[in-house]
Amino acid sequence: MDCILLPPDLKDDFDLDALFTTKDEASVGSLKMIQKLKLFLCFVDIILYTSDINQPYQYFYRLLVSDIRRLLNIVIEKESVDELNREVLETVSLAEGLFPPNIFTIQLHQLTHLAQQIHNFGPLKSVSEFAGERAIGAIKNIKKHTNMGGGSFEQYVMDRQIKKELSTMKSFYKKDICSNMNTVNSFLWYSKDNDNTLHYNVRPFQLCSMEKSSKRNVRLNDFEIECLVEMLVEELKKGEVKGSLFLEIIGVRTHRYNTYTAWLQYVSELEDAELLTLKLTIQHKNVAKELTTSKISFFKQAYIYGVKFRSRGSEFRQTEAATLCLGQKNGYNESKSFEFKHWFQKSWYGSWCKYSTLGVNRNKEEFYGQLNGFFSLHSSDIAINGLKVASITSRRFVNSKSTIKQASVDFCRVKNSYDPRHLFISIADVYPTEIGTIPLDGLQRPIEVPMKNRTSKERFFSYQPLTLQEFAMIVLRPEKVSLKPNNTFFKQFY
Repeated sequence: MDCILLPPDLKDDFDLDALFTTKDEASVGSLKMIQKLKLFLCFVDIILYTSDINQPYQYFYRLLVSDIRRLLNIVIEKESVDELNREVLETVSLAEGLFPPNIFTIQLHQLTHLAQQIHNFGPLKSVSEFAGERAIGAIKNIKKHTNMGGGSFEQYVMDRQIKKELSTMKSFYKKDICSNMNTVNSFLWYSKDNDNTLHYNVRPFQLCSMEKSSKRNVRLNDFEIECLVEMLVEELKKGEVKGSLFLEIIGVRTHRYNTYTAWLQYVSELEDAELLTLKLTIQHKNVAKELTTSKISFFKQAYIYGVKFRSRGSEFRQTEAATLCLGQKNGYNESKSFEFKHWFQKSWYGSWCKYSTLGVNRNKEEFYGQLNGFFSLHSSDIAINGLKVASITSRRFVNSKSTIKQASVDFCRVKNSYDPRHLFISIADVYPTEIGTIPLDGLQRPIEVPMKNRTSKERFFSYQPLTLQEFAMIVLRPEKVSLKPNNTFFKQFY
């Protein structure tokens, strides 16, 4: 556990850092249930991958963790509940054939009923028995230690609860109100409308913590503009947008201009008469000029589907076309040079994310990437105005699942994994989960950070950062992945 690199300020119902750096080897038995569940759901694949468990048992554990992840999803489609119920029954039946009868407790049997409960109560993630248990305990405590003096016990309990709710509301409205969205760095923000009504929002999509002044009002070069325009074209295809001034400009591009950037620059310099020949207006000209001359102010952090993400800095964004590595078919050189020590800095390992785009034949493709910064697009074309964009260094990955290994672990190699096709993405394409990483050497041994002299484990651990070859990628909030819909056109959200 010393080798897992976690994003900074990771917040949860428990302290993950304390869990991973514990010195007591037998402390798992003292963990809270939510800690045990998180440990099981997030790390079972890497545990199976590094273990010698026989394949049938690996297959069972993979089915079990898949079922539990789906049961705990925040978003569950109604049509999939009955299928999920059948799959849980299949998993429990497989357990009956693999294990002796003494392992079959009521907790394992309860799994066979949980899926059907979704029809009654919705996603199980939002349902807890603990609240009811606490309420019963509180009522028993009041009954045991309070003398109502012959009054109504029910009336006493209701009055007590009303006073508690009033106290909570008073403390809420005592908080300062801040309507300046550029300076608010907390997860909550407040604003007032014209009739002085207070509004509250948990910011599902929001940019915050602007970079220092030297990194504001940055002009993108022609290469970056070309990549940004390509992303905008794909983004508007998601929403099947009609009447976009931007798309109308792109739609009349002539073969003489082989790049979007050159065409936009040409349109932005046309006279009124020349615009008419292309069936364009002065509004089209303004949109073209905005895209080719606008200045970008980068932000360090963003909330995406309510989850906080950090970037490593806009200075690491790709600013020129990638070239193929010598002797490599799919390996590209990155223009931003770096040393291996950078991989072990918080700003680097805390900037990982996973995202998806539509590739060839409109099929979904998934990538990992390091976030370099965030910005919001401002345009007189309402179809693209307000789009929140992430600058990203995209990386391909390979999955371990095969006929031999049942464990499903994603690996990103340090070299030859860079994918130059995506320099900018809509933040709505990012999966709403932080990503942890485990640095591995050429023998797939984890590299401890910080390095420690634990000679008794030299067989299993590596101590040299320069031997870094790849990362094992760990999804830290698998239950939140379901928050990302299939179609992520940004106008659906903000």
